[in-house]
Amino acid sequence: MWVGTFAALAIIGVIAAVFLATRSGEASTGEAVDDFRDQDVAARNEPGLPPAGVYQYDVAGSETIIQGPIEITRAFPDSSPAIVSHTEAGSQWEWRLSSDRTETLGYLVGDGGASASSGRSQLTVAGVTSDVSRDWEPAPLRFPLDPQVGQTFSDTVSGSDGTTLDIQTEVTGTDTIDVGGNPVDVSILEATLEFSGDSPGTVEEVLHYVPETGLLVRYRSEESFTGSGELRSNWDAKLTSLDPEQ
Repeated sequence: MWVGTFAALAIIGVIAAVFLATRSGEASTGEAVDDFRDQDVAARNEPGLPPAGVYQYDVAGSETIIQGPIEITRAFPDSSPAIVSHTEAGSQWEWRLSSDRTETLGYLVGDGGASASSGRSQLTVAGVTSDVSRDWEPAPLRFPLDPQVGQTFSDTVSGSDGTTLDIQTEVTGTDTIDVGGNPVDVSILEATLEFSGDSPGTVEEVLHYVPETGLLVRYRSEESFTGSGELRSNWDAKLTSLDPEQ
């Protein structure tokens, strides 16, 4: 989420309705932990970097895929793992929303906070997978280290695949959220993301995060993309524990 869906999708061009389920399977947390342990970049303790590991989120939401006369809506599983790993330049979030959908974001972490440098979206429908990756230039600021209520910032960036992304963000407030019995102070960002290119679309998102670490505590998103078909989705994800599995 996390660039919120964390990147624009290319819509799968062929949907075999007979194979479509109304609910995607839950992504395996055990597999996520195994994949995290296979990584070879050492974790660090720096401002803007959340502790590395596999975080669990409670999720409510659904996605709708439309191709011609065929329309299918399927709910996201109630729980999903997100792999947070440290890279040489910052961090990477790999959010496995379901067995059929993964959103991956790469971040550059600097003095101002975390900026989204890359994105990858994987969506599977009826055994057919759309896999879209792109780098962003310049990397837009997503999680400022020192947010001030009322602060606004905007970016227009280019994707390596020709996509253009316009982002308008405002720091709208602060809150304290209970995470597994622990009160967590968060800042609230509200953002609108406009994608243009082969799959134009809009994402409206609300992000509750810990400024010191960039840890995403709650994420709400509503998105709509078009292309050779149409994708609409919405979800509300809440972190269940501050202690990631490692």
